[in-house]
Amino acid sequence: MSMNMLPMRFDREMGSPTRLQDFVARVRNSRRTRYVIGGAAIACLVLLFLVTTGRGGYPKRPPGPWPMEGIDMHPDATFDNERFHRADRVKAMFVRAYSAYEKHAFPHDELLPLSNGYQDNFNGWAVSLVDSLDTMMLMGLDDITERATAHIAKLTFDENQNVQFFETVIRYLGGLLSAYTMSGKLVYLMRADDVGRRLMPAFNTPQGLPSFKVNIRTGQPVNGWAGNNAILSEIASCQMEYRYLAHLTGRPEYIRTADHITDHLRRTTQNGLFSLSFDLNTGEPSGDLYSAGARADSTYEYLLKNVAHDRQNRATVPRHVYT
Repeated sequence: MSMNMLPMRFDREMGSPTRLQDFVARVRNSRRTRYVIGGAAIACLVLLFLVTTGRGGYPKRPPGPWPMEGIDMHPDATFDNERFHRADRVKAMFVRAYSAYEKHAFPHDELLPLSNGYQDNFNGWAVSLVDSLDTMMLMGLDDITERATAHIAKLTFDENQNVQFFETVIRYLGGLLSAYTMSGKLVYLMRADDVGRRLMPAFNTPQGLPSFKVNIRTGQPVNGWAGNNAILSEIASCQMEYRYLAHLTGRPEYIRTADHITDHLRRTTQNGLFSLSFDLNTGEPSGDLYSAGARADSTYEYLLKNVAHDRQNRATVPRHVYT
């Protein structure tokens, strides 16, 4: 816009073009003026940051026990007090339950609360700890998290052991990936990559569908209670973990394996549903039962999550195979 086309309001405030040029020149030549203007701009940016992120503003949690009388943070103070009180109760219940596990069952999988004994139904790798990592972090339980991290750092998977593919993926691989995402600590990613790599031989079946179990030392696939038939939820609830692991590690075999399962399911769909079981040799549906409930529910959950993930990350996903 040329100087003779300035809006009338601006012209009234700054005067003629000559006076405007004089003003700009004085600002440029005055170090003090530049400092004042720069300081004011920084102050405005800081204030904008505090307002938009909620820092420095309400709702703030006053110190002391809850509920506290006489606290009027803002018109929703009563609601906030109750909300914080309930959050404290939930946090306290978690600490109580997890502390009992640490005392009586760690480093085994689960606590038997009536006898204070333990059981190892999930590989014996402290599944209660691994499956709770993200909860500890969300609750800000730093002491418990540090103890858990120390255990993860010492955890190894080099055992002559048959482990369930499905349970190990959703609990251990998923738990470690969540912990890495929330903390950024490399030890979690290293353990996740180790678990994911040791589970990969489960896909060494004629059609690339994962077996019920796999020996994590020898890589030998092992059939489960259904024999050569694979349950839908147990073969198709690993895509999120393996795709994210591929993203973090750059290992293409992870994403190729996960996407192969989804491609295979799409070729066998019947009216938008998948059979509850598949023959590991032929890859074909091995029954005429279809459901979105037991033995299938997690598969459809994973497909929905993959759709959401793909829409947010189009640059990293070559095509949509989930709808």
